[in-house]
Amino acid sequence: MLNFGMPECINFGWAEFLIIPEDGPIINSEGEELHGEVCFDAYVIRVNIKQSVDAIQETLLHEITHVILEQSGMGAEMVSEMDNETKTLVISRNIVSLLRLNTETLLELFKHGTAPIKFEEGIQ
Repeated sequence: MLNFGMPECINFGWAEFLIIPEDGPIINSEGEELHGEVCFDAYVIRVNIKQSVDAIQETLLHEITHVILEQSGMGAEMVSEMDNETKTLVISRNIVSLLRLNTETLLELFKHGTAPIKFEEGIQ
C-alpha cells in the first residue's frame, strides 16, 4: 500500500477489484492518455501514480464511480430515462455498500491528505 493509503483492492460486494498502480499515463485502445481505467472483465482498476497525491485520490474515486455506475445499471453512454430521486437512491445505496465493505480501506486513502508518495517494499 502507498504511504498515503492507496488500497490494493476494493470490494464491491459482487466482485473485488485489484488496484494496479501504473508508473505513468495509461494508453487506451484509442491511443488516448488516461489517468485511470477500469477493466470490468478482469476486475482491475489501474491508476497513474505519477500525479500529485490529490490527483491520484481523485482518479481512484473517479474509477470507483465508473464501477458504481455500472453496478447501478447506468454504465452505458446513454441511459434510459430515470428521475433524479431514482438515480440518487441507486447510487447512494451503492456508495453505502462500498463504504460498509471497505470502511478502513477508503478512510485510509484520504486520511493522510497530500503526504509524499512512497511504496512499501514489494509493491511497485
